[in-house]
Amino acid sequence: MTAPRTTVFISHATPADNAFVRWLGARLTGHGYRVWADIFELRGGTPFWQEIERIIRDEAIIVIAVLSRTSVDPARSGVQNEIALADTIKKKLQRNEFLIPVRLDDVPHSDFPIQVHRLNAIDFSTDWGAGLAQLLEDLDKGKIHRSVSDTTTEFDRWRATMAATATIVEAGKETYLSNILPIRALPDKIGFYDAGADFAVVSARFGAGRIPHAVHAGRIVMFSDRDEFAEHLPPGIQLGTITRPLLGDLMSGNAKGPMMPRARDARTMVTGILAKELERFLAGRGLRQIETTGGLVSYFPKGLLPGDRVEYANNAGRKTYKKIVGTSEKLKVDWHLGMKLAVKLGDENVIRLRPYIVFSENGMPLADLDRMAAIRRKFCKSWWNPHWRQLYEAFFTFWSGERDEVGIYLGRDAKLVIDAGPIRYEGMRRMPLDLLVAPEPEDPEEPDDLAEEPEGEPSSPVEEAA
Repeated sequence: MTAPRTTVFISHATPADNAFVRWLGARLTGHGYRVWADIFELRGGTPFWQEIERIIRDEAIIVIAVLSRTSVDPARSGVQNEIALADTIKKKLQRNEFLIPVRLDDVPHSDFPIQVHRLNAIDFSTDWGAGLAQLLEDLDKGKIHRSVSDTTTEFDRWRATMAATATIVEAGKETYLSNILPIRALPDKIGFYDAGADFAVVSARFGAGRIPHAVHAGRIVMFSDRDEFAEHLPPGIQLGTITRPLLGDLMSGNAKGPMMPRARDARTMVTGILAKELERFLAGRGLRQIETTGGLVSYFPKGLLPGDRVEYANNAGRKTYKKIVGTSEKLKVDWHLGMKLAVKLGDENVIRLRPYIVFSENGMPLADLDRMAAIRRKFCKSWWNPHWRQLYEAFFTFWSGERDEVGIYLGRDAKLVIDAGPIRYEGMRRMPLDLLVAPEPEDPEEPDDLAEEPEGEPSSPVEEAA
């Protein structure tokens, strides 16, 4: 009888990515998973490749491929071989979730090994905590085996191997901050309205008036009641109500009525409207917006807040602050914290956030996005995980205004209600407390080589985040 697969195998470049694997392995083990990585398991005299091949072939329930500029180097035959073997086993087992790529730094997607090109890579490049939250969610959905009943034994094993690499873990909870805001409530209904021969006029006027809406089959689709925005229409033009289906029925494909969209199209349409409403809400709070290749970014302008900083209570409950706008003296530009917001509707209704640093001159964002990306890559390279976490915490405090929830008006009897803070996860083990104490927030020093811009197409660990 074949033994059950219970091991989470981590493939990575040694020694370049060892620190990340130690961190990730400790947290996955703290959640009850049995983790295997060569830096912990292989000892002197162990047949290196034979042991790795045996684990992937016979014991691995999942293979996590850590993709970095180092690991995707074709000269790294070991990592390439592990990914190739994992792809073979994935096909043999007929388990698409057997191979999970995670993106550790600003490695371009075009450089990914061919076996993972079509797979959705989990992004750790800007925030390890947010990446971990997504990975844990995927492992849970994939029903990956967890040794929850024997975590003490498993952690004793892990502790022994970690001690050999000078990284220790201990019993105790650790909280991880995600980049996910749960949606508490959505409107009950959404309206489909007919503008008849005046459709072009109505659509243009709604666009000019920044009224979030969509267009389907020649009809205006929005949450607002048709009479609520009559003042935005030219005299003599009225909207005719076609139907106002339940939102849940629309997104599940069960809405009754003429020419209703398919479930997938309906979900795309609704998420698009909600995204525009979120952008309008942030603009109303004073954030400015810039269009990028990856979508609209809402960012803090200089002078919006006193001292260009946000005062907040950190994860430990301590009062502190974080600057959200600053200046690069070497480059003579200002930097601004920005966020991209993506609405995800399905089994769980959430908003995912991605940070984006905007650079400006004389109060105006740099018009050349390639130049901005090149500056970002150099300027932010020393912004490690604690710094990004503090920026997230500052944004969440500004976002909520210290309320328990954020209600966004969508129209008469239509409201979007969102949690004030993000989803937080708790692990069963942690790094020693003296290693977990968050440093006082301060802006990292500017790199010495800022003036040495790279040649070729610029990339950014933030801009390219998946």
